Amino acid sequence: MMLDAFIEDINTLIRDADIPPSQLRVILGPEIQGADQFPVAILYDRPKSIETALRETCVDPHAGLHYAIGPGTVTFHTPKPNSLLSGVVGQNMKLTCTLIPVIDFENTTLQEAIDFLRGRSIELDLIELDPERKGLKWIIENPSDPTEFKNRTIKVLRAKNLALREALDETTKLLDARWRVEESGIVISPNPTLPTTSP
Repeated sequence: MMLDAFIEDINTLIRDADIPPSQLRVILGPEIQGADQFPVAILYDRPKSIETALRETCVDPHAGLHYAIGPGTVTFHTPKPNSLLSGVVGQNMKLTCTLIPVIDFENTTLQEAIDFLRGRSIELDLIELDPERKGLKWIIENPSDPTEFKNRTIKVLRAKNLALREALDETTKLLDARWRVEESGIVISPNPTLPTTSP
């Protein structure tokens, strides 16, 4: 995306945001003003706040852009190398910026679904430049009965163009499970069983 188109798209995103301030001025940091290409995917799928919209704006790592909101401005700048790629912050960035074109689960076990998402997280990772660090680590956690949990089955789940975190939401919801982000990776675990009470 050329510089002018990038700024126009950001301004459109700001105008369409559903929470004030309704107008922000776009500023490019001095270290990137000479750049002419800004590969970027902006998610316009639903009304959102400016903060949410900018957080979901996935900037190609070769452009190396980050943003900061100030009084009446949104500034794009170059972060410190790898500062956004480590730990929970980096994993959350990948969860938002990894878009899965097609999901087609039918009688798919939890283990099979996670294997699919693991593969897609590697293949579609536009954040990490190092091939050895692409994707996310996945941990299936159920100390009481790991076999039963891994074999839980999704009858049908078909979707297109989901962010990885949305795919995780839909997958775990159908498996009576939940997920969380830790330093060690994405942890999938069963929903806690509520104790039954006698009438």
